[in-house]
Amino acid sequence: MQGRSLTLAIHPIVLVSRTIYYRLHCHPFISTTRHAAMPSPETIDHALLSELVSAGAVCAVHVAARTGGWAVMISCETKQYMLAATRTHQVRLFKKIETLIAYLKGMGMTHFDIDITDYDPASVKTYSRPDRSEALKQAHQAAAYDDWFRAQVQEALQEADNPDAAWLTNDQVKAEFAKKRAALLDRIQKDRE
Repeated sequence: MQGRSLTLAIHPIVLVSRTIYYRLHCHPFISTTRHAAMPSPETIDHALLSELVSAGAVCAVHVAARTGGWAVMISCETKQYMLAATRTHQVRLFKKIETLIAYLKGMGMTHFDIDITDYDPASVKTYSRPDRSEALKQAHQAAAYDDWFRAQVQEALQEADNPDAAWLTNDQVKAEFAKKRAALLDRIQKDRE
């Protein structure tokens, strides 16, 4: 065998599958955190799921009702993985089935099984955010005030640019406000008596 070289032809799918196998078994986002009643302890994040889908390595998608929402389980060959949130690495629960369907469809997964055994509509709570409501009201008020202020400035600029505008000197303005101040002080004095 000395002096001979051996060339192996590797099919691209096999290469992709081995890369994904490496990513699945060495990926930092694979977690061993267990979720109550989840059949698989391992989780994968969105980025790894995207790679699996684009490589065609996803065999099946299972959606299961859990307390608080809907969970997604991805089957790849002999292993199953739960979809986890990217930041927390905890099993991701979708509060609404419509959101989950839009997510899966956006990922290119149009067929999946649904297990509604543990479905309880009372367990899914939507959170009211009165603080956000108040913040939005304040934002709308600020925007309305900003619009009003800009209109006032624009009107003042147009008046100033008008050639017929009457200009007052600083001394005239001081004298006028001195009269108004004196009249106000007299009125206050008379109200006290």
